[in-house]
Parts: sequence; structure tokens; C-alpha cells
Amino acid sequence: PPPPIPMSLAVQDPYSSSPAIPVKVIPLQHPESTSSVPRRPSISFHGFFSRWTAKIKRMTVFDWLDTIFPCFLWIRTYRWHQYFKLDLMAGITVGVMLVPQAMSYAKLAGLQPIYGLYSSFVPVFVYAIFGSSRQLAVGPVALVSLLVSNALGGIVDPSEELYTELAILLALLVGIFECAMGILRLGWLIRFIS
Repeated sequence: PPPPIPMSLAVQDPYSSSPAIPVKVIPLQHPESTSSVPRRPSISFHGFFSRWTAKIKRMTVFDWLDTIFPCFLWIRTYRWHQYFKLDLMAGITVGVMLVPQAMSYAKLAGLQPIYGLYSSFVPVFVYAIFGSSRQLAVGPVALVSLLVSNALGGIVDPSEELYTELAILLALLVGIFECAMGILRLGWLIRFIS
């Protein structure tokens, strides 16, 4: 058998004249080595699934609308007289800045400027209906434009029509993938992306 592990140690800093500080040592043991009885997981899959289906069965039509269209949640409490004028000015300001920015991002991706306008205005309106965050910026960014250019540039020449079709297909596939992740509530995976 291994030698017994002391339950407390005295640690002293060699550069200090202060007395030693007692430190408690907790020995590391594998959870299964403490008992011979096998442990069941605290939450079974069947229990989780039955609670989830029971919650779905209790949902009303309005609950479903709030789940699918989060804009119904905030539109009921929106203070039109207080916020609408300010939100309209903010929207016009962002729209004026978004036009040249989106056109330049499309050129950076190797596409015609009109595709930059499509990719900047359509997501804003779609996210206003289906999105749940009030502080999220939606639209093209320089990094995505560079990634599209880099990924498709090795496949086909940017001057060909196939390049535009592949860029549209890439955007569609990314959108489907992100919608599937949203439906499956996989947003917690973002915590693992540095």
C-alpha cells in the first residue's frame, strides 16, 4: 500500500519572515473507488424527454408564437411614443452607413456590390422578426467576406458566373446550418469558441 498522505502541511515562503501557513491537503480519489454500488446519472434521458414533451403539450398558441417569433414578446411592451422616434433616427443612421460598407464588403468577397446590399438589408429585417437579442449586429463583416473570397477563390475564378452562384449557395448552407442550430438550442456551443 502507498504511504499515508498527510492531511495538512505547513507552507512557508522562503523570502518572508512570517510564520508558516497551514494548508489542508485533500487526497484525490476516483468517484467509483469510494463505493462498490454503481451510480445512476442524476438526470435520466427519459425523465428529461418526458418533462420536455409535457411542457410542449401545455403550450398555447400564443406561447408558440412567442417562441417562433420573439418580436411578439417585445412588441407588446414597446413604448411607441417614447422610443419610436429615437429608434427611427438610429435605423436611418445605421442604414446610411450600411450602404457603402455592404458594397465594399461584397467587393472584398469578389462579388458585385448589389449582393452586398442584399446581404446587409435582408438579415436585418429577418432578424427583427425571428431574433431575440436587442444588442446583436447582423450583416456582413470583413472577416466573412475574406473567408468567402479565400474559400471560393481556389475553386473558381471570381470573374465567372459560377463564383456568384457558389457564394449564394454557401450563404444558403450557412443559413440553414445556423437555423438548425437555433431550433436545436445549440447556442451554448459559442462558449467554446475563443
